[in-house]
Amino acid sequence: MGKWDDVLKNTPKLGEEASGREKVAAAKAGMLADPDYKASAIFLAHQYCALRDQKDQLDDELSKVNNHIAAITELMDAQFDAEGASSLKLDNGHGVSLYYEPWPKVEDREALRVWWSAQGLDAKLQIPHQTLGELMRSRLEKGEELMPGVGLFKKVRVRRT
Repeated sequence: MGKWDDVLKNTPKLGEEASGREKVAAAKAGMLADPDYKASAIFLAHQYCALRDQKDQLDDELSKVNNHIAAITELMDAQFDAEGASSLKLDNGHGVSLYYEPWPKVEDREALRVWWSAQGLDAKLQIPHQTLGELMRSRLEKGEELMPGVGLFKKVRVRRT
């Protein structure tokens, strides 16, 4: 018995909602059809741990790849600028272009919170960065000032075509 048993006894398990269940159901069906499958808690726990280890390794590898992409992006930004280039067509058929987009950075949380509240957005307890960026870009496109408490920076992006 856990301390939450009474509270959670009639609560559906996470993942039991209708949306997105098809992929899980297909994976589960594949596992159950596997001749090596064993219906035991210890077998499933071993499988779970092995998959989590695999996921952790992939996450580590992805983190390294993302760091290298960030480093290459910064190097490309400087080199393209030095060469006066903004896009290139590679001999393998890929095109690469650099462009800048507005990027917000909260500098005064309180000033931004006051503005956020004045916009009637109190229902959102946190301002997702994407939402803040969309609001900022919309205001910039209309020629309006930035929201109080937000600084404007540019972030280089690379598009692979």
